[in-house]
Amino acid sequence: QTLKHSQDCQQQRTDTMTDAIEKLYAVHEQLAPLLAAGGEPNSEQAASYQAVIEGVKQRSEKEKQLIAGFVPKFFRFFPALSEGALNAQIDLCEDADLRIRQIAIGGLAELCVGSPAHVPRVVDVLGQLLTAEDDQELAVVKRSLGKVFSIDTKASFDALFNLVIPDENADAASTASALAYLKNQLHALQNVLKKDKELQASVIGNFSKTLTALKPNSPEFGQFFKFMRNMPGFARDKQAAIVLSTAMSTHLDADSFDATSEESVSLALAAIKVVRSLAGRSGITAPTVEFLLQTVLPSIPQMSDANQLRFLQVVADFARHMDSVTVRKHFGTIVGLFRKTVPTEASDEVVDVKKAEALLVMYHIWSSALPVAARDHTGMFVPTGQPAEHSSSIREAGEDFRARLKVLSAAADTLGKDASAIVKNVRKAMSECKTDEEKQVVRDNKAKAAALVRTVQSIKAMLKPLSGRSPSFLGNKALYPSWSARSPPKPKPQKQQQQKQQQQQKQGSKKGNKKD
Repeated sequence: QTLKHSQDCQQQRTDTMTDAIEKLYAVHEQLAPLLAAGGEPNSEQAASYQAVIEGVKQRSEKEKQLIAGFVPKFFRFFPALSEGALNAQIDLCEDADLRIRQIAIGGLAELCVGSPAHVPRVVDVLGQLLTAEDDQELAVVKRSLGKVFSIDTKASFDALFNLVIPDENADAASTASALAYLKNQLHALQNVLKKDKELQASVIGNFSKTLTALKPNSPEFGQFFKFMRNMPGFARDKQAAIVLSTAMSTHLDADSFDATSEESVSLALAAIKVVRSLAGRSGITAPTVEFLLQTVLPSIPQMSDANQLRFLQVVADFARHMDSVTVRKHFGTIVGLFRKTVPTEASDEVVDVKKAEALLVMYHIWSSALPVAARDHTGMFVPTGQPAEHSSSIREAGEDFRARLKVLSAAADTLGKDASAIVKNVRKAMSECKTDEEKQVVRDNKAKAAALVRTVQSIKAMLKPLSGRSPSFLGNKALYPSWSARSPPKPKPQKQQQQKQQQQQKQGSKKGNKKD
């Protein structure tokens, strides 16, 4: 009897399932005329469609498969029921059965045909499904996303950008997958972006919004900025650089900057680094320059030595982007910092040559632009016979500044010799090492010594034109700071120069013979 009862229940379930499926087919027949003739559905058709989308989670697998294809097919005819229909389709996209998920995901794009308002939500769902582990399912997700992009590219990009902004509740894997797909789409649609200026502006705006939402000193920002820099066409897009430079200025807030806070300093330096990398194209450096000169320079004494050096090097990098009015206003500040860094007389205290180098770079660039300021603040000038040149204040300033340059030169010589000796004796030091730790110490010392040698070479190159009675100031193009990627041109070997001269002489004699 128990077996018979079980068989009866099974038969009953089968009959119920068959009945439910037959009802779905009947509804399909009822709605099919809409596909052919269009028009407004009647109340009975609307009631039938609503019955289909209700309670999809409790349906059988066969019913779900039919509904997953059924809902998108008639979606555009029932705008009043769109919210419920969309929710039902999304529920099916999360079903445990792979086949149901594939059908439902494939139908998501169809929901946007004739209903572009649903693009943002559909892209949001599909973007989160990019983490699918099954290759076939992932292929369906990408295919569906591609279809949505063809329906409304701008709205699709907007929604996808929203997915790549990390927050506390965001899944790291989902964010990474969305970012990878975004990168591929930007590459695939680069020709469309070039032709569609409105779309291009929208994408640039999204980049700006995303990078503004991230902290410049965060790993996510670094990853996204690198991605943006490598985007096709970005390197030549001045507007993109302007937008991004402006976005970074929001992180350079004078009121919130704390020179004693490592986090605040790190955040400002990261934002400035971005602006510095774009300065040549954007031309929009005024907010950053103002922040550096008005907020950072007065706060230098409050910082750690390491942060003082970082900011001084940054200011030196921006020196060429500063106008004459700005230079004249802050020239005295730089000279004051140089006096605090380099004394007038040698002492047992070691001169910080790295900070002195950064200050000398600024001094040369600013003095070449405003030689009168250099004369008034440091007594360094090319004699022209003007009465002001013979004032006692300028004479005293010149004596003071030259004394400091002399001390800096002596300190650079001493440190340079010591550093060169370390670099020269590396092989010997390595041979005496017994452990890997000892070898690493030698390598580290070599790297520090090599960096110091570059600093000394840079300083000596800047001191030389200041040593004569008529000093000359080097412009930015003639300066090669030790921290910069730019290197001074290598002098040609003497033999090559002689060969070149001989060749020129031969060519000259041949021309002379021809004239004869």
